Amino acid sequence: MTVAIFLLTIAHGPAAILSGAPGLEGKGIAFQRRSPHLSRRETGCGAMGDHHGHMHGVRPIQRGRNWPGPWRKTPGRVLGTSLVRLYQLTLSGFVGNSCRHLPTCSEYAHEAIARHGLWAGGWMGLFRVLRCGPCGTHGIDRVPETLAARYVWFMPWRYWRIGKKRGDPEI
Repeated sequence: MTVAIFLLTIAHGPAAILSGAPGLEGKGIAFQRRSPHLSRRETGCGAMGDHHGHMHGVRPIQRGRNWPGPWRKTPGRVLGTSLVRLYQLTLSGFVGNSCRHLPTCSEYAHEAIARHGLWAGGWMGLFRVLRCGPCGTHGIDRVPETLAARYVWFMPWRYWRIGKKRGDPEI
């Protein structure tokens, strides 16, 4: 394989490897060949594209501020995430950008409700906001993907321990 790539590079230049030359299909090299008959507008190369079709200086695709993962759209989750989003669009600008955590408390609450439902995620979001004060925790604090068996719906005070910086891993 390496000899074929070397010979292909000598014969056709390095662009032949990246353009999906014959014999390299299925080898893990997957680039779309740009037709010389297409204009830059048709290939997506605007004013920033050069004659090779490279896109220099193009910004990456922006994603939303909230968790983009898949989640069940139950009525409670939709209501809870809608309330968090309403806060983000209205009151968040007045409160200021002063969250001590990453992701911010509203992003955390949105993700917690989306992943774990309105009851568990709502409690996790509330306790995260309470921890965000001047004497609280700080730093990177992710929503757990799954909750341990000890976090049950009828003992919501246990959600307080999620995300605390104690030095011990969460059980």
